[in-house]
Amino acid sequence: MNKPTVATLWGGIGGGMLGFSAAGYEALWGADDRDFIAPDWFRESWRGWLNWYQPGMGVPPSWFSPTNLRHTIHPDVLIGSPPCKRFSLLAMRKKDRLDFDPEELEYTRFLHAVQDLRPKIFVLENLVSISNYLAVKNETGGGASLKAVENQRTIVWLPHYRVQSFVLNSVYYSTPQSRNRLYLVGVLQNLLPGDQDIPQVGYQPVTVPGLTIRDAFTGISRVPNMETANHSQRRIDGFRELEPGKSYYGSQNNRRLYWDKPGPTIASHRTQHVHPSEPRTLTVRECARIMGFPDSFVFHGPRTKQLDQVGCGVCPQVAKQIALELLPLLTQES
Repeated sequence: MNKPTVATLWGGIGGGMLGFSAAGYEALWGADDRDFIAPDWFRESWRGWLNWYQPGMGVPPSWFSPTNLRHTIHPDVLIGSPPCKRFSLLAMRKKDRLDFDPEELEYTRFLHAVQDLRPKIFVLENLVSISNYLAVKNETGGGASLKAVENQRTIVWLPHYRVQSFVLNSVYYSTPQSRNRLYLVGVLQNLLPGDQDIPQVGYQPVTVPGLTIRDAFTGISRVPNMETANHSQRRIDGFRELEPGKSYYGSQNNRRLYWDKPGPTIASHRTQHVHPSEPRTLTVRECARIMGFPDSFVFHGPRTKQLDQVGCGVCPQVAKQIALELLPLLTQES
């Protein structure tokens, strides 16, 4: 039996696709136009991981621009996590930053790509707060549409899909990180005959919260991407004085982690966290451990770009569970 295939659009280095790969899907390609991910970095990261996970599978996924998807191989599953800073808590405090044209959002462009590529299933991840402004809903009589919440204007019409949205926190999926995200799953209606619903993806947590930063950092001394940042002596002295849970800046940034609790959300290089006991911010690998990347998945490029690669995407462990729960839809007999 051929493996179902997966590709990622605005998924950064491909954490979501990595989770699907771990669940037995074949990774095809990635497409993203953000500056923290380059074709060579992407291919090198994936080449190493495929060699480790499946000996002999040394050909990495291809790389495409989001504006040049027409000639790509159409995947069975398309997963993505488009840029979402416009819907962050900071942005919502600044109302002018929420004055936007929905057609210009990568979130909307992702759904237009769904129309063109017509994958059997798509998985779209974003901040929970986006649902205050945009919502994808099933329509009476079939199909689904992306609508503006304020005036119910239809922005994207998806005539062939049925959708389901839900909120998951990665802390329940063998990941030492509290990361709450909204997931939208769309399935071609012909895979859901009659009144069959989309499987209740993710509603049953795999584990109770239990993994901590101490668990995440066990045996971490001799692994890739452990280079530490160069801090000024003033910052080093300031970090030494920090109690767990306290911030060097008095904000969410540069906050010291607790050894025996899960970590906070790993985001971009703009929001870094301080090691539980050392006077420094976390390394790329420490962030990757918290996010759920295997040590064999090596990151490339400047340090700040690597931090963005780790945090700007889908948590691999959560994606793996979604992939496993959707697999029966792709392997059922015709």
